[in-house]
Amino acid sequence: MILQAKQQILIALYLEGQKDRPHMEKITPQILGITAEQFNSSITDLLDAEWIKDVKIIDEDAGIPLFIDLAQVKATHQGIAAVENILEINNWWEPAKKVEKIKRQAAAFRLTALENFAAKVLADILKGQ
Repeated sequence: MILQAKQQILIALYLEGQKDRPHMEKITPQILGITAEQFNSSITDLLDAEWIKDVKIIDEDAGIPLFIDLAQVKATHQGIAAVENILEINNWWEPAKKVEKIKRQAAAFRLTALENFAAKVLADILKGQ
């Protein structure tokens, strides 16, 4: 499976959202192994598709965000459904089970950055954050 940058970002937001106290600002281009330009452009695409909301765009150049604040970002119902559909996750599963499945799938498809992020989220969930 090949995931576009915007799909990887959406999955990372979904992962962090599984925690009782998510810190969305932890999701950065560096964490996902993509460029800032790819990250910012993908955030715009996710907003336009209405898969995320509550993003604070600080500065833009020709319609491309230069700085984005994700502290309050949330995946919409459509965004959550997209992740669960792409990765075949049942919405009634416990958060740890969802994150573990994403971690395994990321490993299987050699998405190392996403696998590592999922492992950190899983560790936080298991230790109660």
